Formats: sequence, structure tokens, C-alpha cells
Amino acid sequence: MQEVQCYCQDCCSGAEALHAASVVMRDFRIPNVLTRNGAEGKYVIVDLEFAGPDKHLWTLECLQDWDDHTLNQEGQYDTLSDMYQIGKLIEGLPFWRSGVRPPALLSFVDGLKSKQLSASEALQHVWITDCC
Repeated sequence: MQEVQCYCQDCCSGAEALHAASVVMRDFRIPNVLTRNGAEGKYVIVDLEFAGPDKHLWTLECLQDWDDHTLNQEGQYDTLSDMYQIGKLIEGLPFWRSGVRPPALLSFVDGLKSKQLSASEALQHVWITDCC
């Protein structure tokens, strides 16, 4: 489970760096998070071709993994949309189907998918801080 925690931490760290520059990834999916130099527990976000400015109206460019909850109420893709997509990404990882989901993980994913956690806040969540 520590490997999953490190994966989540690295996704949130990458999002935090992008968001600090007012950039959103827009395409957080499993194929876009790779192991860095083959090192276990070290991941990097790749394929930033769809990255763009925060709070931009992307309505004509919906990506394949977006759903009705991805955009904010104004129809914009914002930093919390990235966090929502990370929550969906976690639910798509193979371990999720195993049914082994500690309460801290469920709380973490719920915070992401309910758009209650920014990248910085996610990195302070107990699921992450008990990690690497």
C-alpha cells in the first residue's frame, strides 16, 4: 500500500507545482503517470500537451476521461478539476478492484472527488503524510 501512497503523493506534488504556475494538467490518467527512471516509489507526470491555463473555458475540448463532474459550475476546468481527475485515476488503479481500501484512503479519494482538497491540502492529508 505504501507504493500507492507514493504514487498519490507524486501526482499531488506534480499538480501542486503546475497549479503554483496557474497551469492545469487536464489529462490526469494512468498512462500519463510513469515511474521515474525505473525507481520504485518515484513517479512523474508526463504528456503535458493538454496542459493549459487555470479557469479557462475548455468546453470545446473535453478530453476522454472527463465526466459531468470534471468542470466547475462555471463550465471551467480549474485546479480542483485536476484533483477530481486524480481521485478518478486512483479508483482506476488495479489495487482499487481488490477492495482493500483503508479508511484514510477512502477519505483522501472522497476529498479529491468532492473537490474539497487542493493539491497542497492533499499533500497534508493523513493518507499522504503517513507515507514515504
